[in-house]
Amino acid sequence: MTPGGSRGGRRWIVREPAAPGEAEALAAALGVDVVAARVFAARGVGAAFFASSRADFHDPSSILGIDKALARLRAAREAGEHIRLVTDYDVDGTTSCLILHAVLDRLGGAKLSYHLPDRFTEGYGLSKRAVDTAAAEGVTLIVTADIGVRDHVTVSHAKSLGIDVIVVDHHLPAGESVPVDAVAVLCPPQAGCPYPNKALAACGVSFKLASALLADDARRDDYLDSMLKLAAIGTVADVVDLANAENRAIVTLGLRALNRGPHSPGLTALLKVASANIGAITSESLGWRIGPRINAAGRLADASAVVRLLRERDPNAALAQAAGLD
Repeated sequence: MTPGGSRGGRRWIVREPAAPGEAEALAAALGVDVVAARVFAARGVGAAFFASSRADFHDPSSILGIDKALARLRAAREAGEHIRLVTDYDVDGTTSCLILHAVLDRLGGAKLSYHLPDRFTEGYGLSKRAVDTAAAEGVTLIVTADIGVRDHVTVSHAKSLGIDVIVVDHHLPAGESVPVDAVAVLCPPQAGCPYPNKALAACGVSFKLASALLADDARRDDYLDSMLKLAAIGTVADVVDLANAENRAIVTLGLRALNRGPHSPGLTALLKVASANIGAITSESLGWRIGPRINAAGRLADASAVVRLLRERDPNAALAQAAGLD
């Protein structure tokens, strides 16, 4: 093997930063090793890339269908209807469920329930069984999250039973259509949607819907800060594109809120069993400590355990539930 080459005979050429001293200045600004800074600088990544803020959030009103979703949710609340959240059983799905439950609970008016499918008996997606159960229990509006965009048949079945469906999702292969019988489909990759960020996780889309629902709430920013904790966990665990500025802002601000505290008893217990210490929580903590414990419930037992834990208000009960996930 020749110097600077490889076993295959290829020669490695190290790309240098565009300007002398650029890497060293970037290392000082970011507090990272100069080797890492040299990689960033050579790829044209400057300090601004890491300066995430709320300014990176796009206006949720540009999500196709969100006006219809807001109107239907408003009508359901005013009429005291039964709204059921049906979400996936992974981290993205459970964090979406928690975000949507929190915002609808805050707004009040409707009866609210949730269902996370059993992967062993229902499988993935919005099942006919879930729809039939909802109909039998008087549900008139289903809001899916992290599922639904491919469930054309069951969305139509729900409509035939008098149940409206709002789909909140991000799984849409290129060229595929969305369920025509849904009241609204919030899925940025769908054709005709002008929303700039096509790489949101479902928890990110749920966060944008929550942001729109809380538009007139005096404590909007406080509630969104709390929801960002969940959105950050789901965004990292779902491995969506973090080169995207809005996704990066969700994770950055969510981590900031996680490291600032305080947290609910349920989240406090989860962080404790995951050895994720306030002040030292990183994206690695989300992806390798917190995420797997959330996923364990849906993969091995009942994902609803995660929702119950993170809504638990009794510290002792929360610790016992978190120990079960651990």
